[in-house]
Parts: sequence; C-alpha cells; structure tokens
Amino acid sequence: MMVNEQCMSLAVEKLLGIDIPLRAKYIRTMFAEITRILNHIMAVCTHALDVGAITPVLWMFEEREKVDFFFFFLLPIFQLYLNFFNFKKKLQAHGIL
Repeated sequence: MMVNEQCMSLAVEKLLGIDIPLRAKYIRTMFAEITRILNHIMAVCTHALDVGAITPVLWMFEEREKVDFFFFFLLPIFQLYLNFFNFKKKLQAHGIL
C-alpha cells in the first residue's frame, strides 16, 4: 500500500536534508500502523481460507472493512498521498525541481 511511498519519501528527505514537522511524522506513523493492521488481518484471512475455514474469513473481512472505513474516514487516500508521501511537492517547495 502506501508504506512503499513512505520509504521513498523518507529516503529523499534524508538525502536532501529536508526536515518535516513532527506532526507529519506522527501522522505517517499512524497510517503506516493502520495499514500494517489491515495487512495482518488479510494474512490471517487467507491463512484461514487455506486451512479450510470459510466463515471466519467472512467475519474477518467485515472487521477489516471497519478498520478500512476508519482509515479513509480520518483522511481520504488521495489527500494522504498528496500531502504526506509525495516527495515531488517537497522538492518543488524547496526549489530543487
């Protein structure tokens, strides 16, 4: 998901010596952890399906949708991508691009 973009953004910030606000760091970490929770729920769902359990998969998908709704309710994915993970805007703001 978006944690891959976070890695790229962190690498560019470190290479160029750009410091971001502490609030943005916390928001990045929070959404990375929510993404990690969603990925772990998906992993448990697929493992349950592999061992032959069908009903728990349906329950877990319902719970995953609740976390997913919370994820997109806090900050829409498009806005999150543009504001916190897109390093091109940071480069333009610092006059590099």
